[in-house]
Amino acid sequence: MNIGNEEMLEFAEQRQIVMFEMAGETYGINLDIVQEVIYKTGITMVPQTPDFMEGVINLRGYVIPVVDLKKRFNLGAVENTKSARIIVVEVEDQIIGVAVDKVSEVITISEDSIEPPSPLLRGAIKADYLAGFAEVSEELVKILNFSKIFSLQEIAGLREIENLAGDISDAE
Repeated sequence: MNIGNEEMLEFAEQRQIVMFEMAGETYGINLDIVQEVIYKTGITMVPQTPDFMEGVINLRGYVIPVVDLKKRFNLGAVENTKSARIIVVEVEDQIIGVAVDKVSEVITISEDSIEPPSPLLRGAIKADYLAGFAEVSEELVKILNFSKIFSLQEIAGLREIENLAGDISDAE
């Protein structure tokens, strides 16, 4: 069977991406790790946690740690505005809330349209968390690999914070 180029494009792997903003820049993550998107409210601070740790939220009876992704990337902090959101994701079997400035939309892009980061960029900064770049509406979007944003040790620490907060709320 002889398939032409146009027909081949129809079979290209598609990926759904949740687009969000931080510090005026557009980022994206795979929809398949996103549980839901909620307003940035009801965060309870937990003492003696890393700077990028906002605290925890109670989401329908589950205590979930919330991380400020802007702080994690040294871009400032997510402010409590009407557009600020928490993206609830699952990373390494851990549910984490990720605070961002704004969630804009979910798009479908071709796997072929994602360009990997340059080896030069990878050598200049710790950029393992970058899965690649995609041009969307004439804007270069940074596609993140959430399994590389946090170390396994940090994931374990977030799990401990979740357990500690859960124990405290059970005692009340």
